[in-house]
Amino acid sequence: MKKTKLTYLILLCCNMAFAQAPKIIASKPDKATVYFSGAQMYYSENVNLSAGTTELAFTGVSPYIDQSTIIAGGKGDFTILDAQFNTRYPENMETKPDNPLLLKYKKAIKMKQDSSYELNYQLMLIQANKEALIIEKGFLQSNPIIRGTSKRDSLVLMKDAIEYYRQRQGNIDAEWVKFTREQDKLTAIKTQLETGIAEINQLISKVNSGVPDDDAKPVYEIILTINADAATAATIEFNYYSANASWIPEYDLKASSSDNTLLLIQKAKLVQNTQVDWKDIKLTLSTGNPSQRNIKPTLNPLFVQLVNYQQVEIISKKDNNELQYDVQGSTATSGDEVWNLDDLKLMDAKNSSYYTAITTNMVQVEYAISLDYNIPSDGKPHTIAIQRKTMNSIFEYYCVPKLDKDAFLQARIVDWEDMNLINGQAKIYFDNSFVGKSSLNPNDMDDTLNIDLGRDKTILVERKLLKEKSKTGFVDGVKTVTRSYTISLRNTKATDINFVLLDQIPLSTRKDIVATADEIGGAKLEDATGALTWNLKLKSKETKVVKFTYTVKYPGSLQINPLI
Repeated sequence: MKKTKLTYLILLCCNMAFAQAPKIIASKPDKATVYFSGAQMYYSENVNLSAGTTELAFTGVSPYIDQSTIIAGGKGDFTILDAQFNTRYPENMETKPDNPLLLKYKKAIKMKQDSSYELNYQLMLIQANKEALIIEKGFLQSNPIIRGTSKRDSLVLMKDAIEYYRQRQGNIDAEWVKFTREQDKLTAIKTQLETGIAEINQLISKVNSGVPDDDAKPVYEIILTINADAATAATIEFNYYSANASWIPEYDLKASSSDNTLLLIQKAKLVQNTQVDWKDIKLTLSTGNPSQRNIKPTLNPLFVQLVNYQQVEIISKKDNNELQYDVQGSTATSGDEVWNLDDLKLMDAKNSSYYTAITTNMVQVEYAISLDYNIPSDGKPHTIAIQRKTMNSIFEYYCVPKLDKDAFLQARIVDWEDMNLINGQAKIYFDNSFVGKSSLNPNDMDDTLNIDLGRDKTILVERKLLKEKSKTGFVDGVKTVTRSYTISLRNTKATDINFVLLDQIPLSTRKDIVATADEIGGAKLEDATGALTWNLKLKSKETKVVKFTYTVKYPGSLQINPLI
């Protein structure tokens, strides 16, 4: 009987030990929703569950998990009791002499030591050659003929000796430099080998002391505790949020002078460093913010109160118990409370967040990518195409010759709202040539999307001052200045164009200075700004000239800015 009970206890302990060891399942994400900051990663794995409670440890997850965002579910007859993020370290390596890790380290040390010994022999040979050069150089310098102390000197013999000395001295110096350079190079390699040997010896010491293998990194896993009434096949699904991913939008805008269309290509520059490589993954790019609070805001009552600023007297006692009255500056009162002005300033600063306006886009846009992508966890940008659309556009040329005589081409697009565009940088191409960068900000745009396509040198513009009609007069203390200009436009292109020409009439904010438009040449005058706008159509090879004149009257005692 006792033996039966003992056997039962042993089996029970074994079962408990087995139940406490989670079943490890290698997993990988199959979907990811990437936000401007962070990503939600989705997993789905097919498993076979035993009856009772089972722990499953899913590896292949990011170490940067926000544990509060773990959501687990699935398909099958089971119940998920708990979900936890866990970091598991490998077991300590045994310190036996035949430990594969120790053998690997010792083999690496042997190879480095052999290389170091070989370098020592080469360095010894170089040092011997350098010492031989020193001896030869000393012999040459001490030679009696070179020093001029030989009794058998002759002019020819000395001349030949000096020539030989000069040539050989140069060769010795060149060989010395060559040997020194090679010596420095080999010494650096030897130092690296010795450093590597020291590092491997440190690893061997760690292994001998029972420290885990340095090459075995921690394992990050999500442990799900699952209960099933009976053995069943199940699909386990879970997802979590990781902060180490992001994307930003960017655009390519390609226009052509041969038609009135513009190709818009929307792309995403995605970066992920979750330490999980995304292989054959379905991507969704979202403009949402998962870190925003999900609790509805509460609107508190707003009370209107009077705030009166006044001087108050602060009563204090001196050491002799006499009362002292001091005026302490301005204070503010509200109801029965009295605050010092300094306190009021601190209060305003403390509550300044209540007066901060935060603007958010109420529409969350998601771009679901139907293709499978491979995005390694390398922290590098990866470009993903989102959508492309050819849109009808109106091309117009703009010029402000007073500031710049070049004409600027602009594309005006009307049917852009249904593309769900968001703020981003755009690269502009015209006739397959890169013309510059711009930015798209749909929040600041009206019904029309305007895209600047750069300068066009084929439109010739010239602004001239008509001297014969521009004059300055002085009558009864009033100075009168008249300016008259012509602007010539020439379209050298083979096609007709729409052209918007801009200039201006000066404005005055003083009653004694009066500015008037005498002639505007068919332009539209905006009274508030003084802007002159001509909307013109220029045929191919056509030239047009517009003219405008204005007059400014002011007291002769005043000095005004130059009129141009």
